Amino acid sequence: MSEPNQIGGSPSGTGTGAPELHVDPRALAELDRACGELAAALIQAQDRAAALGELTTWGLGESDPALRTAHALVNIFREKAAGGPGDAHSALGEYLTETEELRTLLATVATVLPQVDEQFAQRLGQLDS
Repeated sequence: MSEPNQIGGSPSGTGTGAPELHVDPRALAELDRACGELAAALIQAQDRAAALGELTTWGLGESDPALRTAHALVNIFREKAAGGPGDAHSALGEYLTETEELRTLLATVATVLPQVDEQFAQRLGQLDS
C-alpha cells in the first residue's frame, strides 16, 4: 500500500519502473489558499515587529538615568524587533518570500499538469464550476 504524499495523492508504479504522482486539484487549491493566509499573517506580524521597533516608551524605566540596564534592554528589544542583526522583521520577510515562492510553484503545477494530464484538467475544470 502506498503512502499519501503531501499534495493529496499517492505515488504508484506504472509497471515501467517510473513512479506516477496522483495530484488532487483540490489539494493544490487548498495549499494555495493556506499559503495566502500565511502570507497575510506574516505581513501582519512584520507590521507588528516594525511597530515594536518604533516604540518610544516601553514602560521599563528606560527614561530613568539610574536604570541604565532598562535603557540597554529597550535598545536590544528594538533591534530584535526591527533593524538589528537577526531581527524579527527580516526573518518574517524571509518566510514571506518562501511562502510566495511556494505559491508560484503551486500555480505552475496547476497550469502545467493539466497540459500533461487530460484527466487532471477535467477534474480541475470541475472545481471552477
